[in-house]
Amino acid sequence: MHNLSTSWKLRWTSALGTFALAFGILVVIALSPVKADHNTGSDTDIENEFEGDAEAIEYGRLLFARRCAYCHGGGGAGAKGPSLTKGKFKYSRKALTSDLVSIIMGGIPNTQMGAFGRTVDGDETLKIIAYIRQETAKRAEIEAEQAPAK
Repeated sequence: MHNLSTSWKLRWTSALGTFALAFGILVVIALSPVKADHNTGSDTDIENEFEGDAEAIEYGRLLFARRCAYCHGGGGAGAKGPSLTKGKFKYSRKALTSDLVSIIMGGIPNTQMGAFGRTVDGDETLKIIAYIRQETAKRAEIEAEQAPAK
């Protein structure tokens, strides 16, 4: 009877240890920062299903006002952080949606751009990008109207 009790305890301890190890690994993976690879050199991009969707863009505007405007200014025109409405981004030469998602969710190491992947989800990030792209288009239209005729 003594061996059976010891054997059961050994199996239980082993199973508990395996569970704790697996749980610990999952926690580390979940809490580790997203590594953003901002210059992959790839021209392929993901589709942003929210571009052109007025309701999604309005939600993106609200999220931007809450999460981004403090640094990037109202409408993304720039403040202590760079303007986001010029269509050019230092860490994404081609302004690929996939790069912008990576930047917003993972941040940019050694800069003031923090990671927002724990406070906004993927769809919310795409809605923010749709909003910024709309603001970029508005800015380009205004600048074109103000440019002297040639």
